[in-house]
Amino acid sequence: MLATNNGIQKLAFGKITLKNIDTSLPHSWLIGEVRGIWTGTILEREIENENFSFLSQHKLIVKKGSKISKHLTELYQQGKTQKICSLIRLLEDAYTGTVDLAVKEFL
Repeated sequence: MLATNNGIQKLAFGKITLKNIDTSLPHSWLIGEVRGIWTGTILEREIENENFSFLSQHKLIVKKGSKISKHLTELYQQGKTQKICSLIRLLEDAYTGTVDLAVKEFL
């Protein structure tokens, strides 16, 4: 908050105790991070009208509970990151109009 008093600006700071923040646990909406032909972060959230969307070049958001979300989560838990990267690369192509049969079921 910025308050003025006779031309003098005062800035108030709040106190945050960092020992109460647990950063060791991953967020529930984070499926994982992968590196390969596609590198980035895969997030699972409630989205409308689509099963997935690219938030940026390195961020994919998939619809919570969708077929693609379940498939990517399963692959990630099995450690199949290169397969995930290849699949997401095909999803990128599908997003721009070139649909491969390997990803048609996820559209």
